[in-house]
Amino acid sequence: RYHPFSQLVISDVLQIMKGGRRLILRCLLVMRSILMHSELGYYVLNKLYIDEYCVWIQRGLTDEELELFVKNIETELGGGIPKELLGLDLI
Repeated sequence: RYHPFSQLVISDVLQIMKGGRRLILRCLLVMRSILMHSELGYYVLNKLYIDEYCVWIQRGLTDEELELFVKNIETELGGGIPKELLGLDLI
């Protein structure tokens, strides 16, 4: 709900993606560990999403594809996303 925070999240995700497949995989594995040891049963999310992303990032995505994707995202979101464009009740 706080627009500047959402901009920081986008910036952080882009920085992780710029770090390459290895950094993305490392972040996914940390998330997997957190979800696996959660008391709320979030381990199911590992099976549904995280495990598949870990395989995909290792085998299905090339460095060139990732670089192109990051460049496209930076081009589109370079100046950020105006909150009016989102159509949400953001502060």
